[in-house]
Amino acid sequence: MKYIRCMPLFMIMFFRIAEAPCSEYDLSVIKTRIITPMISSGRTGDIQQLIESQTKDGSWPDVNYTDENGGNWATSKHVSHLFFLAQGYRSKNSTFYGDDKCRNAISLGLDFWFKNDFINSNWWWNQIGIPGRMARTLLLFEDNLTAEQCAKGIDILKRSKIRMTGANLVDVAFITLMRGVLENDTETVQNAVDSIAGEIRITTDEGIQADFSFHQHGALLYNHGYGAVFSSKCGELAELVAGTSFAFPPEKIALMSGLILDGTRWMVRKSTRDYGATGRGLTRRAGE
Repeated sequence: MKYIRCMPLFMIMFFRIAEAPCSEYDLSVIKTRIITPMISSGRTGDIQQLIESQTKDGSWPDVNYTDENGGNWATSKHVSHLFFLAQGYRSKNSTFYGDDKCRNAISLGLDFWFKNDFINSNWWWNQIGIPGRMARTLLLFEDNLTAEQCAKGIDILKRSKIRMTGANLVDVAFITLMRGVLENDTETVQNAVDSIAGEIRITTDEGIQADFSFHQHGALLYNHGYGAVFSSKCGELAELVAGTSFAFPPEKIALMSGLILDGTRWMVRKSTRDYGATGRGLTRRAGE
């Protein structure tokens, strides 16, 4: 023991890493990489107002809980509030870091959502929109979750099933990866990474084409919109797992570089995107 205390710090770190299975250590690395960007800004915004305006049942008066819009679903604002509060609670740069009232507001808000389990007619909200925001909230608030809250949260994340293509597949797989990190389940994380890596390929179906264009919703040119989401999420995931046992093979990184540099790059002129590669996003107002 005396010898260990005199050892250089880097050697102590080596032995600590070596004590645990590589994949288990890798999960902790990935979790840190997911959480760090979410709490780096330290923005507090209207956290005080959210805490003060929350009702006793955990809801907020500025949220329409009866909205049935399949596009901009107003009810989803509740989960956005939870995510925002969780960011403030976990950020050391925030005045609400570790704040008891903030913690109680998050816990109460989670209980309200789990009790009502709001479902939208648009599958995207149920399988991507809500699970994505919920996964990030649960990761930030993990140490404060009750066993029941954790179980109900995981049930929501399980609605993101890996059975789609292109950008949609990457979205649900990324949520699955976060669930695996929460559950400390290396197999779930590996399945998520494999499914995304498997989608990074040249195909004549939806996805990356031989000329590095990107198709979604059939043979529809979509380098912007779905293609941008695909590139962004794959790049984010590649960075999260880099240097771990889950890292992407070099050939997958090369294909992603090709999609961006030999494909999408030629569909942008300064700040203007090629309208023909924008798909239905062309009819949407900015921010939708």
